[in-house]
Amino acid sequence: MTDQALDNLARRVMRDAARLEYGSLIEELPEHDFSPEFERKMKKLLRQGRHPVGYRTLRAAACLLLVLFLSGCAVLAISPEARETFVGWVREISESWFIYHFTGKNQPIAEDVVYRPTWIPEGYVLTTKDTNYYVYENDKNELLSFFYSTDLDSSTLYLETEAVDVYSVSVGDYTADLYLDRQEGDTNNLVWEGDMGVIFWISAPLTSEELIEVAESVEAVNLVYSLGWVPEGYEWFDSHCDIPEIIKYRNQDGDMLLLSINKGNESIKLQVQPTEGDLYKQISVSGVPADLYLNTIGGNSILIWMDEEDGLVFVLNGPLTEEELIQVAEHVKKSAIRTAPHRPGWIPEGYVYHGYGGGGASFEIRYDRDGSESIWFRYGENSELQEELREELKDLTPESIQMNGQPALLYTDVDSNQHLIWSGTKLGSDYWLSGPLDIEELIQIAMSVGKTQE
Repeated sequence: MTDQALDNLARRVMRDAARLEYGSLIEELPEHDFSPEFERKMKKLLRQGRHPVGYRTLRAAACLLLVLFLSGCAVLAISPEARETFVGWVREISESWFIYHFTGKNQPIAEDVVYRPTWIPEGYVLTTKDTNYYVYENDKNELLSFFYSTDLDSSTLYLETEAVDVYSVSVGDYTADLYLDRQEGDTNNLVWEGDMGVIFWISAPLTSEELIEVAESVEAVNLVYSLGWVPEGYEWFDSHCDIPEIIKYRNQDGDMLLLSINKGNESIKLQVQPTEGDLYKQISVSGVPADLYLNTIGGNSILIWMDEEDGLVFVLNGPLTEEELIQVAEHVKKSAIRTAPHRPGWIPEGYVYHGYGGGGASFEIRYDRDGSESIWFRYGENSELQEELREELKDLTPESIQMNGQPALLYTDVDSNQHLIWSGTKLGSDYWLSGPLDIEELIQIAMSVGKTQE
């Protein structure tokens, strides 16, 4: 199917849905019935989702989503078998569809939170992602789709009733509806309601056990600011996501590109010390007034602007041209928080983030438990960290160990704290992890470093 054909199909689906809700066609149809044309199109789109070889574009996925979350624009053929399947969602049955819509009491849902699965069966690769859906594909061209909706007032979910067996199962502490296709190898579906009335749906040719495992891995992820574009050669180095937020990118020459985000209240004071070669200019960033301190002799330039709606002040600092600074600034956006390249992705239960420090190409993070025990994680790309290591551990005898084939040194101090030291991927870089942990926990933290999730 061509892009134009897909566009035309999407338009026809929307027109049909709108007519069913608002057009004069409603008066001409029997009460509560879908039009045959609308029914055929919905079935066709769903069947296309089961045969992804010819329908692998983002637009095709969008068409499928359009059908399944039609924003309440269809007249339902309501069955007396309707039931409240979850806390706030009701499942009704038409001749050909299981139909979910929300009837509970609306609850406030955080705008800066998205949901995503943290476990996917081996062989599946993320091919499409948007705010509320992810699509994965394996080498057999099989699709695994994860959708959710926080739009409780207008979202309606449709699932085909043809040739499926329905079971009530559990996803963690939640009740879920499992739809198993009677044709082995075809797509199975799992639907459940999470906290705040959010409805989730997973569709894939997986077993019931695999579907439930994917569902139970779904977690809420905070949205934070990130750089949507940086000049070639710069790589993400670290992100400190509490306000004041700091995002760092670094190139192979050691040049640092830094974005800091602060609350723009009366107490904030930004001091910019002009240096030799600085040229002050008033410019705009996406139509917002901005102050530019442009260094004309190859040093760091500074760009400052404010988001009045969120009350935040952005400060971008780096050895870039005026055009590059503006392009970086105009691509600042919110995205799902991820484990930074040099940060641990796992910390033992009970420990909570306490603080962050450092600058340039080194930093340290502290995690506390019960106010008495702390884990310290440090990373550095200079001799300062190495000198600190030598000084603090000079009287201790190390034990050589292996972490999945990578050499490391293990120290134990007089307070029974363990210190794990290993080298980073860059020459001269080191990691230092310490705390009242056993060796298995230390290694698990160490092996989680840099495990980013897209």
